[in-house]
Amino acid sequence: MERSKKTQITVNPEVLEQVVEQEASTINTDPEPFDQVGWPTLDGKALNGFAGRFVDFAKQNNEGDPAAILFTFLVRFSIEVGRSPHLMVGDATHHTNEYVVIVGNSSKARKGTSAKPVERLFENLENIARLSPGPLSSGEGLIYAVRDEIQSWVVDRKNGDGEWKTTDPGIDDKRLFVMSEEFGSVLDAARREGNSISAIIRTLYDTGNVDPLTKSSKIKTTGTHFGYAAHITQHELHQKLSESDSLNGFGNRNLWVCARRSQILPMPKPMSSRQLERFQGELKNILAFAKDVEGMEWSSDARELWWEKYEGLTKEIDGLYGTLIARSEAHAVRLAMIYALLDKSKMITKPHLEAALAAIQYSNDSAKFIFDEHENDPISEKIMNALQSNKDGLTATQISEVFGRNLESKVIQSHIKKLISSGKIDAEKKRGAYQRKPTTYYKIRI
Repeated sequence: MERSKKTQITVNPEVLEQVVEQEASTINTDPEPFDQVGWPTLDGKALNGFAGRFVDFAKQNNEGDPAAILFTFLVRFSIEVGRSPHLMVGDATHHTNEYVVIVGNSSKARKGTSAKPVERLFENLENIARLSPGPLSSGEGLIYAVRDEIQSWVVDRKNGDGEWKTTDPGIDDKRLFVMSEEFGSVLDAARREGNSISAIIRTLYDTGNVDPLTKSSKIKTTGTHFGYAAHITQHELHQKLSESDSLNGFGNRNLWVCARRSQILPMPKPMSSRQLERFQGELKNILAFAKDVEGMEWSSDARELWWEKYEGLTKEIDGLYGTLIARSEAHAVRLAMIYALLDKSKMITKPHLEAALAAIQYSNDSAKFIFDEHENDPISEKIMNALQSNKDGLTATQISEVFGRNLESKVIQSHIKKLISSGKIDAEKKRGAYQRKPTTYYKIRI
């Protein structure tokens, strides 16, 4: 009797892994459960090349906002490539270093979650830039972290002769990336009298050279390549960003990025190690190329597009929002350089510039969403300030008292509804011991 044959099925492990990941990612993909009017939309052109492929991979099992992942990666990469790649625009020299501030409504925006895939991508790579979790709290501390060699005049006590000696070898690698969960600490420091953090951050963005005129403890830094990705809630940002900070150029040297939870994953899986290793191998080759690049150039089609878009990028806009996006053209140039380097290209082509312009549009739209409301809605701002001071929450009647009972109830309710829909506050019902009906309290969302 003929023995029955068993059929063997061969399964490609990579295909199986992708199927499992796709199934896992469809468990819950709904965004934050509120419709935020004016929330920015990320144009797909910003997801160009390696950056776009990595974001698509990283977001599969991550609740972080894809835009936050993208910008965190772009800035992290911008510091890793160092100070060699540059582009001359007139007599100005642009390097790739950038700053980004990720802004969410609360801890539920998963701002920190968006940074984890980028951290894993760069781990175990050789000769990476120095990393710091912050906080950025003083200008002197920042300079010290990237200080030049320090020489002191040393006098021989026996013969009275003196000579210059190196008393501190300084830091050779001037690349420094700060991944800070607390951008509020920077704003607190900048508001303190005599603190130079704002001025030094501005100078490092522009030139990389800081040489403070101080009487003692003379330290300086030359050729520093510094950048950061920092996180803050929208309400804290409104409270702490002073008018001087926004007007003195500190504010507009930042890329502003709105972030919220992109999907609900109760038990997210780690990123696939096999796929991550492939991305790391590709990134290693990209960095090897980018670090050897010096002068960069425009392609003819990119130059034509730049002429077309330049006037709009440099158009003056009144108000706080206009002040905070006043450096859009500088950010666009730097981001175009970054996208080109990610393609292992010394030439900025039209797709690279289109990607940069799409990223700038998202950042500017984020700034509009974040700051326009702050500038134009004093009622909501006053309600938020009152709730911030009352952790247990306030009733509608108590909120009315904040305005001296001079506002109609329907006006207050309208602003309360808007704050709830934007995810800034929550409504919570509480019933007292002798109450037949519960009382509604409004609290800051945490």
